[in-house]
Amino acid sequence: MQKPSVASSWFTVNVRMGEMQTHEEISIFPLFITCIEGPVYVSLKAGIQKGLIITEIGQEGSVPLLKAQNPTDSHVLLLDGEELSGAKQNRVLNTTLLIQAGASIEIPVSCTEQGRWRWDSRRFEDSNVLMAPAMRRRKNESVFENLKRRGRHDSNQMQVWDDIAHYSRMHHAFSETRAMKSVFEEKRFDWKPYTEAFPCQEGQCGLIALIRGNVVSLELVSRPDVYRDIHEKMILSLVMDIPFWKPHHVRGVQDVETFLKHLQEATEEAFPAVGVGTDLRYKGQHLIGSALVVDNWVIHLALYHQSNHRSSLHPDHDRNRYPSYDDFGPVRGRSFRRMPQP
Repeated sequence: MQKPSVASSWFTVNVRMGEMQTHEEISIFPLFITCIEGPVYVSLKAGIQKGLIITEIGQEGSVPLLKAQNPTDSHVLLLDGEELSGAKQNRVLNTTLLIQAGASIEIPVSCTEQGRWRWDSRRFEDSNVLMAPAMRRRKNESVFENLKRRGRHDSNQMQVWDDIAHYSRMHHAFSETRAMKSVFEEKRFDWKPYTEAFPCQEGQCGLIALIRGNVVSLELVSRPDVYRDIHEKMILSLVMDIPFWKPHHVRGVQDVETFLKHLQEATEEAFPAVGVGTDLRYKGQHLIGSALVVDNWVIHLALYHQSNHRSSLHPDHDRNRYPSYDDFGPVRGRSFRRMPQP
């Protein structure tokens, strides 16, 4: 019999699932941790307010890497899929990481604004955007493969750009710089009923999401005060994915139990995390995901439904290759034209 994974065992012991809530095409099961333990930390939003500094690397910048300096007295959690806006172009985190108080590290990112490579500000801010689950899943796939092949948290940058372009077309939201953030800004008012229908509950630490009856994702952080800061953008990220799912008969708890069983059956591989802790990666026939473990406690868990079929986002994409930014060569030069300095 296969030994239960670290995340599966931890989840079974420490997490309680609330009652299903539904609004139109989206249903969620709120998640609650029964005992708040492990490291104390703050969210990206709170960290920046306290003094966390995220910048380009030098004057020239490096598209797949940023520099984070944490002069505060708090550890700061940055989530896989959280977007940073400003500097030379907007970026999204390639992996979840915990930046210790007083630490300075380089963080792996992907570009989410293909048409800009010029200074907008010297520091990055929290864009208040979380990448949609289907995009996070595909990025998770490429990062996992590059971890195994190169030992680096690189994404398939071309795939990220393709996905953003496809979302822009599907939601009829466009910008001159092809920014992912523009889609959210264009639709934020239209999607407000969803955030009003799913307020963050007292003590909530995460959720399991269904779109049109399909179990899509599980997202969990270990502290309710930190989860509260990301709850709204998590709901909005789910709305982004609605067009890509066909209706499925809702079986609620039964489907969720099946999804969690896939975690028990998935393979588990461990890698050094960026910052502090262990980066656990999970992959099975119907699931892919990751967990950040620090001091034997799961700080963040993200799981996504995985299908053997080609992605509905970009069906012509070759999923057998997982290039990083450094593989692009001439494509990079065309995409990032040198702009005048401010």
